[in-house]
Amino acid sequence: MSTAAHGRGARAPAPVPARSRTRTAAGASATVLQFSADGDNQQLAHLTGALDGNIRQIETEYAVQIRRRGNVFRIEGGAEAARSAQALLPLRVQRQEIHHGRQ
Repeated sequence: MSTAAHGRGARAPAPVPARSRTRTAAGASATVLQFSADGDNQQLAHLTGALDGNIRQIETEYAVQIRRRGNVFRIEGGAEAARSAQALLPLRVQRQEIHHGRQ
């Protein structure tokens, strides 16, 4: 490993903002968006589905990657696809609140 990468002048990676552009492995530009869901663990479980099945379905349909930490969802993909997936998540929250009732 080079000392330049780990030397005194090395910088820690900057945190990813709520909306940014990153480079994919193929060099294409990707959009990164975030969505924060309100609710308790049970409501988040209904939103994500068993073994995150609902999230995987959105990823497949919109060709995006969705990562979740707590109630924050990070959506990465093409600009239009990421915006569409981001717009779908609040609709899924509303739907599950109607179906399961807010407790």
